[in-house]
Amino acid sequence: MKKIKLFDPLVGVQEKKSIINVLKSKYWASGAGGGNVKKFEGMKKQIVIRVDSGNIIGFGHAMRCLTIANEMKKYDYNVYVISNRERNNLSQLFLKNGHKVLYIKNKKISLKKINEMYDLEQTKKILKKINKKIDLLLVDNYSLGFRWEKSLRQLVNKIIVVDDLNNRKH
Repeated sequence: MKKIKLFDPLVGVQEKKSIINVLKSKYWASGAGGGNVKKFEGMKKQIVIRVDSGNIIGFGHAMRCLTIANEMKKYDYNVYVISNRERNNLSQLFLKNGHKVLYIKNKKISLKKINEMYDLEQTKKILKKINKKIDLLLVDNYSLGFRWEKSLRQLVNKIIVVDDLNNRKH
């Protein structure tokens, strides 16, 4: 399976083609390099995208995720976006494109340094609230790392992390 690296906030042509090819194939590698491949077919698939945007964080991650969300919708995915309610976030763009937006309850913390464990608990509550099998969790957020991802593996089939820094474990 091809490893996708995204180095700027917008999805480039090659990255977009790679993502679309993976989606079209309906095959996903399971585990962390275990070599098992599973096929997902039949019912409409569910994807959850965890991304933030706004005055403090910026808009590049959300724009990249909006591009991916719009493509995934074309391939019969229900798209849910989990986001903080930062001032001037891009949630309305996701809503205008037909995606569902669910919010992390705000806590009096700096959005530049998200409290990972608080975010984890809020994300778990939201995933359970969706009350459907989540086929894919796409994470595009520098503040969420390996512990956060590992703790959510039991609630989702697959996790994809977009990490253009590529400087930490996933």
